This record gives sequence, C-alpha cells and structure tokens, in this order.
Amino acid sequence: MIAIISIQFILMANSCKEGGSYYDYRLKVINKSNMTIYAEYTMSPIDTLLPYTQSPFNHSPDKAAPNGTITLGRGGSWEDAFNEVANQKLRIFIFDASIVENTPWETVKKNYMILKRYDLSLHDLDSLNWTITYP
Repeated sequence: MIAIISIQFILMANSCKEGGSYYDYRLKVINKSNMTIYAEYTMSPIDTLLPYTQSPFNHSPDKAAPNGTITLGRGGSWEDAFNEVANQKLRIFIFDASIVENTPWETVKKNYMILKRYDLSLHDLDSLNWTITYP
C-alpha cells in the first residue's frame, strides 16, 4: 500500500510545472496611476476591440489600487499559451475600475472605454521581465 501511495506521489510531483505549480503567475501589472484599475488579458487570435461578451469584472480579482499590483496567471505556462496562438500576441486591457463598475458592459464595449491596451509578444514580455507598469 505504501508503495502505491509513493508511486502516485511521484507521478503527481512529476506532472507539475517547475516551481511545483500548474499555474504560471509571472506576469504582473503595476499600477502607478492615481486610480484603481482592472487588467484583463486575451490571447484570442482574432484582433477584436474587446473580446469579452459579458463583463469580466463581476468576478475578477484582477484589480489594483494606486501603487498596487495585479498578478495575471494562467493554467500552464505562458510559453505554452504563445505556442497555441496563431498571431503570438497577448493583449492586455487596462480599465478604470470606477467606469467598469458603474457603466453597463455593452456601453464600455461599444465606446471602447479602456485606459490602455498592450499587444505583447513573448519576446516583449521577456524584455519587460514579465512586468508591465501602467501608465
């Protein structure tokens, strides 16, 4: 019985990514503005203005007060994500929290009410040391 448990433990340990986690949390957004912001990302191969059909902020922990940091994680590595996407770009959208929390999502989307959009390659992220500073 102990041998079976030991084998299962070894198999589970070997299936995890480096650092012991399936999730990759290297990507950070630092908020150097004087407002609270949200950051959302997409790796959609289609270059849309805002790809979200409904507000991503109803459940989003990706919010930072001034001088705060948002950690954008994903299941699997970011390198794997870039290998899965045809155009090899990560799009990060920065939103003013007060706007998205008080404006219907359709209005935000229709009027493209973002503060900033970043289109980044894997090389860009490496050169930024996986840290984006807004603004």
